[in-house]
Amino acid sequence: MRSRIQIFVVDPIASRRASLCRTLYSQGFGAIPCEAMDEVTMFSPSDSKLLVYHGEGAIDQALKFLDESQSWIPIFAYCDHIDVDRVVSAMRKRVSNYIKWPIAADALTQKLLMNDGEAGPKPEIEVRSAEMRSKIALLTNREREILQAVAEGGTSRTIAERLSLSPRTVDTHRTNLMKKVGAKTIAELVGIVAVAELRAA
Repeated sequence: MRSRIQIFVVDPIASRRASLCRTLYSQGFGAIPCEAMDEVTMFSPSDSKLLVYHGEGAIDQALKFLDESQSWIPIFAYCDHIDVDRVVSAMRKRVSNYIKWPIAADALTQKLLMNDGEAGPKPEIEVRSAEMRSKIALLTNREREILQAVAEGGTSRTIAERLSLSPRTVDTHRTNLMKKVGAKTIAELVGIVAVAELRAA
C-alpha cells in the first residue's frame, strides 16, 4: 500500500479544480486546491506532487517557485485540449507527464505514479532519454520521418504532402510506430520525442 501522496492542484478555475480534487480523493490521494502557485505551502519533497493547469506561463511559474524554494517535487501538467507545441514545450521544461482533462480516475492515478523517483533535474534524465532513443531506433527510416513530422505538429494530410504519400499510408505508419514505441496517444508520442532529445544539465 502506497503512502498518502499530497497533490497540490494549481488551477485558476474553481469548478475544474474542485472536480480534479474529488477525483484525486477517490483514488486515495491527498488533494490540496490552489488558485495560484503562491498558495502552495508546506510541501514535503518525498511525498508531494504539483498538478498544474497548463495556462499561459503556468509551467514557468511553477519552475520559478521550486527554484526559489530550493527544493524539487514532480510537476504534472494538464489541460482540456492537447496542443502538440505546448506538450513538447512542457516536457522540455522538466514536466514529468502531460494529462488531458477530463480523465478517468484510474488513468489519472497511473499517470501520477508512473514516473515516481524520476522527476527533477537529475542525472537519471539521461537514462530516460536513452530509453526513449532506443525505442525510436527500432523504427524504420520512414517511420522516423513520420514521427518527427508528427512531433512538429504535422497532420496526416500535411505529412502525406511533404513525403509524397497518401494520408492513409501515413496513418498506417503512425499506427505501427506508436505500437513500437508504446505510445497510446499523440501526446504520449510527442512526449517520447521530447524526452529522447533531453540531456542532463
